[in-house]
Amino acid sequence: MSRYLKPRIEEYLMDRPRGAQLWQIAEHLGSNIDTTVLALRRMSERGEAVMTESAGMHANTTWALPERERTPPVFRAMETLQAMQAAARQT
Repeated sequence: MSRYLKPRIEEYLMDRPRGAQLWQIAEHLGSNIDTTVLALRRMSERGEAVMTESAGMHANTTWALPERERTPPVFRAMETLQAMQAAARQT
């Protein structure tokens, strides 16, 4: 189940450069906190997520994407468009 959460977690956190608390992520995904924290810990082990602020309660810990993942969606769209245009020119 947690592998299906990864892309949704990444998408949610991309628009939040300061991160989000665990309970906010779980609520947005419609997932329970235990499943969400499991997915985030696995992502953290692979360097795909970072716990930026630890709190006494797990639900209040703040998670974010590593710096390299924080490109705003509009810029990712432009990069994709430019790559597609370059590929079209080569054919």
